[in-house]
Amino acid sequence: MHPSGSKVDWSALTPWLDAHSVGHGPIEDVRTLGGGTQNLLVRFQRSNTSYVLRCPAPGAGPRASAAMRREAALLSALRDTQVPHAELVASCDTEEVLGRAFYIALAVDGFSPRFEVSDALAADPEEQRKLGLAMVDALITLRDVDPVACGLVRKGRIPTGVPGQLGRLRAVFADYGLVEGWSPAELDGIEAIADRLEQTMPEDQEFLLTHGDFHMGNLIFNERDHGVEAIIDWELARVGDPLLDLGHMLCSWPIPPDPRFDGTARPMPGLPTRAEIITHYRDRTFADEGRIEWYHAYASYRLAVLLEGSHVRAMQGRGDIEVGRSLHRKAQALVEQGHAITAELSKRR
Repeated sequence: MHPSGSKVDWSALTPWLDAHSVGHGPIEDVRTLGGGTQNLLVRFQRSNTSYVLRCPAPGAGPRASAAMRREAALLSALRDTQVPHAELVASCDTEEVLGRAFYIALAVDGFSPRFEVSDALAADPEEQRKLGLAMVDALITLRDVDPVACGLVRKGRIPTGVPGQLGRLRAVFADYGLVEGWSPAELDGIEAIADRLEQTMPEDQEFLLTHGDFHMGNLIFNERDHGVEAIIDWELARVGDPLLDLGHMLCSWPIPPDPRFDGTARPMPGLPTRAEIITHYRDRTFADEGRIEWYHAYASYRLAVLLEGSHVRAMQGRGDIEVGRSLHRKAQALVEQGHAITAELSKRR
């Protein structure tokens, strides 16, 4: 008898698991994991081993399958690196089994502070600080990965640089204005941030592996020493400047408390400040502080545009309107961050 209730066709999946040596015998302890809306994450146990199935949500189009194939290939390429990640067990590139591509990885035991903070960790500011700095160290490991070996870019091909990405984001934001009932005034001042980013853009750019959505909710920490067990959700990984990931971490950092942002499950006042995060990163990479500030502002702008897109789609009836409004409030907070940083950068020109 196959398990049910997880939006997975286990009668189709089980023979595939058998054929790819993903355990044997009955499938037990099936649990749908939270955290994502675009993809399905299901944990299960077979032959005393815990696995996670990751695949696009039912009804997703071919682009979602392509993204899943790309993510599986990336996890395979990370196998012998220092980057903490979930170990890929097997992947299905076709849509013949579940109607979309998917992969199986070993389950990672641990916790995300966004959803769970133990009594011991909540009472220990020094451990909270260690956890925050461990996140920075995990980010730095990405710098040692060859993006060509990961399959993210072909040898000799130059990825799109920041000027092109910023231009695309401005075009995306302009398209929101075509939606009835929405006005650019919804995010007052965001165009001024884009102008300042263009005026203060760094001349140099690195091209390395970037995660693309590096925030606390996409890391699993262990209870033992609060180190990073795995960076998860590599769907947006690509080749770019690694400071974009640092910028994303800074703009979504859960201190100081802002009611418009997701914080941690319980207060963690011992987390390092943004300034301490920057110092820790610079001491290990020699990154330029001015470039870090620019990428912090750029990440704030980028995320604000993307979150506002969800708000716009919700206004069109293509998403939950309350979720859309919540994301709009986060976008407003990000615009405020971007304003403060770019105003300072402009003064120094």
